[in-house]
Amino acid sequence: IHSLPFSLATSRQETLPTQQAMSTHEKHAWSQVTSPKTHSLNTLTQITNTTSIGTDARQSSSTPLLATIVPIYEAESIVTSLTPTPLRDIGSDSFLKMYAIDLERLSLQAHASAQYQSGGADEYVVEAILTHDKLSVLVRTLLAVEAWRIFVLGGGGGFVATTTEESAGSVCGVGGRLAERLGENGNVLRCAFTLHVETTLVGLLNLVLYRREGCEGIDSDTAIALVDYCSRAMAALATPLDQNPILQRQKYPPSLTPNTSNSDTKTVLPAHTPLEEISNTLLDTCYRTYLSATTLARYLCEHISTLPLSAQTRVLDTHDYLIMLLPLINEPPWTRRRRRRVQSGADDDASSVIWEKWIDNAWKRVPTEDLLVVTKMEAQCWIALHQLTCNNLCRERYALNRFRKEQLLRVRKFLNDVLLDQLPILADVMAYMDQLALMTVPESGSGGQGGSMMLMQQVGVMREGIVNEGKKMDGREISWDEVGEEQFERIFKNVSDGKDALLRLISSEIYSMDGIESIVGEEPLPMNDRVVPVPTPTARSVERVEVNFTINGVLIDRFYLNCLDESTTVVQTPHGSFKRIKMNFESRDEEEETITANMKQMSLPPYIIPSAATITANVIFQSKSKNETKLSLSCSDLKLPTAMSPPTTEDHIEGKVKLFAVPKSLPTVEWRQLGHVAKDKIALQLGFKRIESGVLLSEAAGGADNDPACCCYRCYQAFLSQPEEKL
Repeated sequence: IHSLPFSLATSRQETLPTQQAMSTHEKHAWSQVTSPKTHSLNTLTQITNTTSIGTDARQSSSTPLLATIVPIYEAESIVTSLTPTPLRDIGSDSFLKMYAIDLERLSLQAHASAQYQSGGADEYVVEAILTHDKLSVLVRTLLAVEAWRIFVLGGGGGFVATTTEESAGSVCGVGGRLAERLGENGNVLRCAFTLHVETTLVGLLNLVLYRREGCEGIDSDTAIALVDYCSRAMAALATPLDQNPILQRQKYPPSLTPNTSNSDTKTVLPAHTPLEEISNTLLDTCYRTYLSATTLARYLCEHISTLPLSAQTRVLDTHDYLIMLLPLINEPPWTRRRRRRVQSGADDDASSVIWEKWIDNAWKRVPTEDLLVVTKMEAQCWIALHQLTCNNLCRERYALNRFRKEQLLRVRKFLNDVLLDQLPILADVMAYMDQLALMTVPESGSGGQGGSMMLMQQVGVMREGIVNEGKKMDGREISWDEVGEEQFERIFKNVSDGKDALLRLISSEIYSMDGIESIVGEEPLPMNDRVVPVPTPTARSVERVEVNFTINGVLIDRFYLNCLDESTTVVQTPHGSFKRIKMNFESRDEEEETITANMKQMSLPPYIIPSAATITANVIFQSKSKNETKLSLSCSDLKLPTAMSPPTTEDHIEGKVKLFAVPKSLPTVEWRQLGHVAKDKIALQLGFKRIESGVLLSEAAGGADNDPACCCYRCYQAFLSQPEEKL
């Protein structure tokens, strides 16, 4: 099934206007300006493409290729099972399983494939979405989550704005009854994962619409809904700061001095109530989602010629994307200037002004000399502006008037040599603006040559239908507070974050995968000499444990352990309840020629372990994705007891080896533990039993007649301890 390619064929009807249809539109004066030079966007797109999770999805990286998150056959199965979720089911178990788990895994796989596309990765997730025509399903669910966020959680969109820097950190962004009930019941995390679905959907749509065929396969209603959604996102980012709690929280973060202690931090970052945590999560999620929606708007502008005629009209006239982009260039929401307190020699603290920009999903300090370096988000607006001003279709359709001309010329001051060196295609924009400054345009109007005109355009009905359906219950229309109350009683009342098994499932399926940091744009956790690497161990069922013994870098033995579920006991520890599972030794695989050869070279029978051997245990968890999920535990030196000067005799065990009688003074049983329940949340205990006839190491392994290193123990028993929680 891996060899079956996804077909990109779609049933799209041609939606571009015909030449006759275009002839009915008046060509505006600005369309007669000299046609711009053609520049290739391939290299620029690779530099500026950004996603909801803040990573350059098509940027080559030295990070090792992440193992397949979702295999091809499973990806197609998940895509075909996607269905739109009604507004009143947002936040339910079925919704989170489909979108917070399955779709999140699809999104991570899609971003991983795009990130390593230069290495030959196949973007089969995007192809599956296009093949099975699931773009409209994603958009419908996106609008449902947005409507739930605004009307149900936000109580009708009521953000409480603050105007001071001191109070901006605690701005309340929720006013609905549901938010209060969720805070009282302790559903902060479930609410956060529900809100994050919107960000995931926008990020996945970015990858789909990055490709021209993605826009070609979109139907009229879906295209209008997307254009409207992006316009709402850009309008939210362009709202003045004193009326915008989303930007207030980003522009005015709590300031910490470099020498702030842990105790002082409590005064700067006071403990938040659950309602405040929900509000802050809502504001942060909105900010990230709106940034990603701005990138989505750029793709719609870049492929505007493939969009239905009604969607083109909404981009160029109804919402006027060209004018909406200008405030984002003049007052960029992804740049902030703030004061940082520094410790001075005097009693009073001094302060310094620092500049920060939103880069790779985080605010990062930018030196003053690098402020003119264009970031990914800044480039998105400029590229969209280039498409809207230099695309022949846009020039012919856009109704230029005096107001639009004045607003557009306000960004001419930013087109300097430094910017043009980074984005050469903007030379066409600068040339157009220079010509526009000399042109005479109509005072107002939509481009008609006089006389009366009757304009007709398609109305967006997708979002209106979702909202109207969400407010109806038992054939009557109810208020949003009633919708929230009904949702709380049906979905949220019987679960809380501490007892929500679905949250633990999300954590284990999504955020415990090896290498996840390279996809979400986070720094990898530091390596540990006991756990390699350091994912968070989970309570998932263990499939088996692979135990490897090496000495001097040579693998001398390997065996596998299986769980005996009937031999499981629960142990109470200061770190919680843990299951202690007795492990069963699997029969040895006789086909492992490398292991057998090394064992013969070392002159060791099975399970006889050298005192100074290094042991590594790979705990392999069961996974629905059918790809192995491992957690590696290691111990560099067993340090088993040994006889210092053993007498030797000669005997034959698969060849001539040196044996000796193990002294009775050595302990009968020795135990060694890999991992720790407090730090690693999982531990493997191995039991070693003293044998009667010890084995001296061969010279090939570094041993000699006068070498005290020898083997006095064999591995005979194993126990695995992991959290008791069952998912």
